[in-house]
Amino acid sequence: MNGENIRVLVVDDTVTYRKIVSNVLATLPGVEVVGTAANGRIALDKIERLKPNVLTLDLEMPVMGGLAVLRHLKESGSDVEVIVLTGSNERGAKKTIAALELGAFDFVAKPVGGDVETNFKRLRQELRPRIEAFARTWQIHQILHGSRFVPLLPEQVHCLFQRFVGVEFFRSWHR
Repeated sequence: MNGENIRVLVVDDTVTYRKIVSNVLATLPGVEVVGTAANGRIALDKIERLKPNVLTLDLEMPVMGGLAVLRHLKESGSDVEVIVLTGSNERGAKKTIAALELGAFDFVAKPVGGDVETNFKRLRQELRPRIEAFARTWQIHQILHGSRFVPLLPEQVHCLFQRFVGVEFFRSWHR
């Protein structure tokens, strides 16, 4: 990336979310949306052609869901990093933990309710620091190791999830 834009592929089965996420990312300095995909199968094809640094990835999609994409990326040794876009219910939380354990870089809860402008602002507020953190982390790892980012261990994932979602919520469904 050294001085280049962060190349992002937006993956979501909902055309509205693909458009909103793409528009949000387009407002961030140093970010280039290189494409979109409506499901995981299309995303894997586009990863080969478009060479993104990052995916924003919905977990629940037809044909091939986000967890299957993460498994494929992990098995293939891909250096593409993933920011998961997830629902804020219990099922979404469990899938988010699984995604982080499979190597996702971070997650963002999809905004619910509100008008388009409010959701745009919320999503930008959530995505911006994660993209910036990815850029810093990627640069540091490239300088130190010259290799791809090392995913978090499951214990680290649980600790982070507790921090972002809250310990009480985490305990209530993790039993």
